[in-house]
Amino acid sequence: MNKNVPSPSQWQMLHRLRAAGCSVDLEHIEMPVYPLRVISHACGLETNLFPGADETGIVFYLRIVASASFMICSVRLQANWLPQPVCWVEYCKQHRGHYCLQQGTGVHFSFAAADILNRRTLHAGVLKRGSYLRGFLAGMTTGVQPSLLGEKLEATLWIEDVFGTEHPYTISINNRPSSRQITRQQDSKETAST
Repeated sequence: MNKNVPSPSQWQMLHRLRAAGCSVDLEHIEMPVYPLRVISHACGLETNLFPGADETGIVFYLRIVASASFMICSVRLQANWLPQPVCWVEYCKQHRGHYCLQQGTGVHFSFAAADILNRRTLHAGVLKRGSYLRGFLAGMTTGVQPSLLGEKLEATLWIEDVFGTEHPYTISINNRPSSRQITRQQDSKETAST
């Protein structure tokens, strides 16, 4: 193995330096080998950020493909525009079979449990080489004002393995004012409101 291959965290730092305007020639540096491939897809919504009264919801759709056997122990999101950690949403006690982002009194962004990755980490067991997980990752955070941020944002998704090693993956976050919202009002069916 080539000793000049950067580690995943060094590769991430080189990307940050390049984004800050430093002259970094990434085309001539060998990419590190990652145990997973993380692909961020458009989640079917116009934005990934959902401002609420006190908190901001963050939802994005991922496909995680194992390049080697891997067990996901935890996931965290880090970005310079995130002043507080993201807390991944839990199973909703009010809406059976759903995960909800609470956006004020009685209004929720609702996702079917089968479509959410939040609890499919250790419970999924070992991802064998070539197998994958896909779905939404949904969380809440405080201190973020989407209206003051750009339309395209970058964040680092850190995925921790059973040995405590965190692997960084860059994902893009769309921050657009949403004209269409999927909501669940107390005990009513899912509706689309404009």
